[in-house]
Amino acid sequence: VRDACTAADTRLSAYAIESSARKDVYEAVLAFSETAEAKNLTGEKARCVQKKLLAFRRLGVHLEGEVASQVKGLLTRMSELGIQFSKNLGEEDESMELSEAELAG
Repeated sequence: VRDACTAADTRLSAYAIESSARKDVYEAVLAFSETAEAKNLTGEKARCVQKKLLAFRRLGVHLEGEVASQVKGLLTRMSELGIQFSKNLGEEDESMELSEAELAG
């Protein structure tokens, strides 16, 4: 069951990376941010547009070619490592016995 969960988590993570880094959506948000309507936004709405653009840039969506591919590869690898780390923690069953003296400050 744990292996099936890890496999599903890996597929879901890959989908999340792919869907959150869509260049067409980035370009649409960027185009909107440059309109007069967007420039007149205030408060939460203006912050939402700014935060969304920042999130896209952090994912490297604004990059082109090989650099964009490398960033996507790094994001995928980071996700895989995080999932593997969680799996390893879940499977760990080793314990340690310590005396009261060893636990003292």
